[in-house]
Amino acid sequence: MLTIVFIGPASYKLGGFRFQLALAPGFGQTSLNLPPVGTINARTHLPPLDFLVTLQSVDLDWLQRTLVGGESRELILKRFQDEGRWIIAHFFLRTLILGVLGGAWGACFLCRSWRGFAKGCAIGAAAVVVVASGAVASYRIEAMQSPSYTGVLKGAPWMMGLAQQAWQGLDKLRTDVEHLTQNLRQVMVRANALTPLQGFHEGLKILHVSDLHNNPLGLSFIAQICDSFAPDFIVDTGDLTDFGTPLEEILLRELPGLGVPYYLTLGNHDSPVVAREIDRLPGIQRLEGWAEEKGLSLLGWADPGALNTDIKPATPDAVLAQVTEFSVAIQERGEPPFLLAVHDPRVAEAFRGLVPVIVTGHTHQAKVEERDGSILINAGTTGGAGLRGLQGSEEVPLTAALLYVNNKDRKPCLEAVDLIWLYPREGRFELSRTTMITPLEPVQE
Repeated sequence: MLTIVFIGPASYKLGGFRFQLALAPGFGQTSLNLPPVGTINARTHLPPLDFLVTLQSVDLDWLQRTLVGGESRELILKRFQDEGRWIIAHFFLRTLILGVLGGAWGACFLCRSWRGFAKGCAIGAAAVVVVASGAVASYRIEAMQSPSYTGVLKGAPWMMGLAQQAWQGLDKLRTDVEHLTQNLRQVMVRANALTPLQGFHEGLKILHVSDLHNNPLGLSFIAQICDSFAPDFIVDTGDLTDFGTPLEEILLRELPGLGVPYYLTLGNHDSPVVAREIDRLPGIQRLEGWAEEKGLSLLGWADPGALNTDIKPATPDAVLAQVTEFSVAIQERGEPPFLLAVHDPRVAEAFRGLVPVIVTGHTHQAKVEERDGSILINAGTTGGAGLRGLQGSEEVPLTAALLYVNNKDRKPCLEAVDLIWLYPREGRFELSRTTMITPLEPVQE
């Protein structure tokens, strides 16, 4: 036992996780030690021996490839099971050898003969086999579903349930998003036949998305829209992440794969860390002032909240400062942009009647409205409020807006806006088209 306890701990790698396995005298518990956040304990077996698992490191590059690689949950779990069986077999064999050596070492203190030495080896081996057999026979993996927590984890066991539920439902929902978007394409073809748009086939299509909140379903939604409707470019009004942390950068690296020019104004849930990562991605441009795309002038700036790690909405003073910044930029150029992109609708209010098209986010409420001669469009939340949206009893839909712009005339104008609501859990979608008789007079159809 002394040999196993003091020499027995061994390190292994399972996927991107490096951890240590160890045995110790105890009360039949399995302990998962996750420094520095705490330990998860459960009574899993009968023998007076505890299994100790200590996480040592996580390979974030591996985690990134796994999360965005498109592999199914079943395939990932099978690979873990295959590797895990090898680890368990290796650890048992190592423990058996140490038991034999420990028995031989103990026998040396009692007798000085080869026979006594052999008896010590046999007793050590028998002890390991008996204890291991008892542990395997009585082990209840289901006990890990009702563990006890220590450390920081003690105050937040609900996080484990959140992760488990989101993980279990993600594969199905991703497939549902693909199927629903394909059906949506057929509906939009019929809508175009009923409500033909002047210059529809020759004009531009702009996809407006917002508030992705780190949800991979939202990325699947965007990718399907791009495949089905081929927008000329995308305008994102922010909140790509939930907390602006380095781990959330993983999802961002999928954006260049869309193959569409992507313009982004950061939201209050983003941060300078997110800004640095975006600047390294090809085909993704942060709007920090003026930009030109397909002959259209764009203007945008990051939300004031994106300048720090505080995810609170901008203060009234910060909103006023950004309004002033936009006003100065427009005065210096001598004309307003065709499209103004801001995260906070409070900033947009100051430019009603001046800018033809204003796109916003933040509120998670998709809508199109004409006010004072401007068309204000809020894409709602393309990420369905993030993975948290999977937890509520009422589903938060994934939403986006598709803008149809006639740029064949001397002055471009917005002809129509399609708002899309996608409900993956309910298996349905809604489509609302707003057409403009003139650029300043929208009607609902």
